[in-house]
Amino acid sequence: LSEATREHPDNASLWLNLGIANRGLGNSEGALSAFRKALDSDADNALGLAARAATHLALALQEKGDPAAAAVEAIAR
Repeated sequence: LSEATREHPDNASLWLNLGIANRGLGNSEGALSAFRKALDSDADNALGLAARAATHLALALQEKGDPAAAAVEAIAR
């Protein structure tokens, strides 16, 4: 997935899946970065994919021990 995101940096679905994989591996920082990139690069599938990415971003922030940031991040998007 990392190689795929380098080859297709505007593919929000790849970033979302990389974030999910990183989160599953316990890599919170990698997950947060990927979820943010998924949100930033989602021009074509704005509502569905962005909602999933925002949800995973908020969950990752909460798991990292920052529920306030999770709430702010979810509302800001």
